[in-house]
Amino acid sequence: MVRSLWVRGACLFVVALFGAACGDDASGGKDAGQDDVDAGGFTGVPCGDVQPLYADTIAVGDEGYYQVRVIDTDPYAPPRKQSGDWLVEVQDSAGEPAADADLLEVRPFMPTHGHNGIRKPMIASGDEPGRFMVTDVNLWMGGPWEVTFVLDGPDGNDKALFDVCIED
Repeated sequence: MVRSLWVRGACLFVVALFGAACGDDASGGKDAGQDDVDAGGFTGVPCGDVQPLYADTIAVGDEGYYQVRVIDTDPYAPPRKQSGDWLVEVQDSAGEPAADADLLEVRPFMPTHGHNGIRKPMIASGDEPGRFMVTDVNLWMGGPWEVTFVLDGPDGNDKALFDVCIED
């Protein structure tokens, strides 16, 4: 019985400590810039100027060698708070399919929380030159995400970044 009371007391202390660390402010008890906790238990954040991702959106690589065009996002367009598959086309700087370029990696990252996606997306060659199917793009929290495409080809290495808003 003494042990049970000790465990309950320790649990209450941790809960009280966690509550004090979260703080309370003029926003009604939420930390500034955060939305309510969703049904999955994860807190989303506002997207600000970041917009949802739609088909035919293009991200130009940092070096300007390549660009990536989103052809489709499945099962939802724009992507939602879940795992999905993206059909993309890697293009050269003139906007033509870059059949000789490789898509090495796709990295989802949530800058407001400082974390990556929970799984690494898989990449497979598509049915046309320059096309790739990226499966399991898991943008699992509402808010702004950065999805970086790491590219390599005869023109050089490049990285194309999509800013994506996942609505809560």
